[in-house]
Amino acid sequence: MRRTGSTVGLVLLVVCDIGLVVLAVRHVQSQPDGDTPADVSVPVSGDPQRRIPSDRATDEATSESAPRAAPLMMSITEDGTILRAVPGSCETGDDALVSRSTDDGATFEQLTPRLTEVLRLDTSADGLLSIVGADEDCSVRNYTSTDEGNRWLPESADDQWYPDPSERQVVHSPQGAVEPECRVRSLTPIDEAAARVTCLSGVMLGTADAGQSWVVLGRLPNVRAVVYESPGNAFALAPTDDCEAQAYATVDGGDDWEPAGCIPARGIQGLASNGATMVAQVDDEIFQSTDNAQTWSRP
Repeated sequence: MRRTGSTVGLVLLVVCDIGLVVLAVRHVQSQPDGDTPADVSVPVSGDPQRRIPSDRATDEATSESAPRAAPLMMSITEDGTILRAVPGSCETGDDALVSRSTDDGATFEQLTPRLTEVLRLDTSADGLLSIVGADEDCSVRNYTSTDEGNRWLPESADDQWYPDPSERQVVHSPQGAVEPECRVRSLTPIDEAAARVTCLSGVMLGTADAGQSWVVLGRLPNVRAVVYESPGNAFALAPTDDCEAQAYATVDGGDDWEPAGCIPARGIQGLASNGATMVAQVDDEIFQSTDNAQTWSRP
């Protein structure tokens, strides 16, 4: 009888231990891993160990008090002329609005290209204004003007970089449609083969082969606007707990971001640079910097 009782007791003890182990395993599996962000691995050339965060965690991290102002597209010529666009949308049918300032952003004059959506602005060529945009049928063209935006000539956009107007995960390169493997916030062409993409998650991607492969360059949480002056040098604006429009600078493509100056306003909308002067719109005000985003002033 004693042996039978011992055997039964041993069996019950083993069963209890197994149950405790199962509960412990389930508890561990249910806990979030503090060292691993909730993100999605993306195979990219150059650095396969980097991970692109999920777009669901895009803009929640740093400053919940920052308003989501409507994003603007901005570009600035060498002589300081600012070209600005409210992008519009092919999906909603809201028309784009394009305007130009020749007095450092103090006033803007509305221009007349009739577009449903602006996809890219370019003022790099001397005296040439360029807009890649979609018409009322959402057909994409490259519109150019040589008379300060009074008249616009539509041309093919097949050789241009621009984000797809209907799919946020697709961009068009001079070699055709490509997918950077993230939802695109902004696109900056470097040349025909090279470009930089800022994802909604704050990750910066780069390509040197017209989008056939993409390398993770870095990440800036909560980023709202980015401008690349060269493949490595870039500036960005992001809200933080201490500054609603904090400027950042990088010299390595986006791996390391150093804080620069704070713009004393809230509601980041756009950023542009011609190499000597940087302009930012925050809320409805224009700010300028001529010292690499260290200090900002109104025009």
